[in-house]
Amino acid sequence: MAKGIGLPGKIWNTEKFLWLHDLTLIEDFNFPRAKNAAKIGFHGAFGYPIFFKGKFLGVIEFFSSNVHKPNMDIIEMFEASSKQIAQYITRKLSEELIKESEEKYKQLVEEASDIIYRTDHIGNVTYTNSIAERIMKMNKEMIIGRHFTDLIRPDWREKVQHFYLTQFNNKVSMTYLEFPALDANNNELWIGQNVRIIEEGGKLKGFHAVARDVSEKIKAQQELKNNEEKYRGIIENLDLGILEVDTNGVVVKAYQKYCQLTGYSEQELIGKNINKLLLDEGHE
Repeated sequence: MAKGIGLPGKIWNTEKFLWLHDLTLIEDFNFPRAKNAAKIGFHGAFGYPIFFKGKFLGVIEFFSSNVHKPNMDIIEMFEASSKQIAQYITRKLSEELIKESEEKYKQLVEEASDIIYRTDHIGNVTYTNSIAERIMKMNKEMIIGRHFTDLIRPDWREKVQHFYLTQFNNKVSMTYLEFPALDANNNELWIGQNVRIIEEGGKLKGFHAVARDVSEKIKAQQELKNNEEKYRGIIENLDLGILEVDTNGVVVKAYQKYCQLTGYSEQELIGKNINKLLLDEGHE
């Protein structure tokens, strides 16, 4: 029914109870069901609104085959019961919304491209999503219940555990750390993860982590570092005085041969502008 139409529509519109002692006497076109109700033997009708914290939730209707005059005892009884019904409806709606929200969250977590997991207050994994199975080559049963450091390369375990203990002690809500882990086949991969502490009443309840495989990035960084070291090694062995400067002409690196030729130490050269160290063409 639309607002203002029929018994529930009238109650919706006025937000008050409505008692009709005999439907067969109604000629108002705003009660389209009245004639059909009379045909099947209904006479009396009563309805009242359901409210919760000032919010209109709906209408409950009653029909009778007898003609009834308004009864205040019945009206007062249903007004009292409507509060309990409103609380029940609101609770059920809240439960359904929470359930729907949890299901949507779970679906998003399961479909995420990153590992998402939680631990309890001592670091044992209590939940992980499906992507962890692919990246770590382990099923969930092999991960849940284990301490998260069990999956970290042994020489890094103490360092990582200390890092997260420091996070909690310093009340740092979010951190990022990269460390080497080992999959089910004992193959190394690097993990970069954001971790948020779960805290209630000042007590650590656990950690919530979002992690991804950053092995390719770490590999690229290592290759770059190796190339730089190789490049610097070649330059160090050249019998040339060489300086490295930035785009503003400021010295950032002075090689040994240049220092020998000029008498400067590297510390004296770094930070100086190259124009103050070199002579122009017209100088005699």
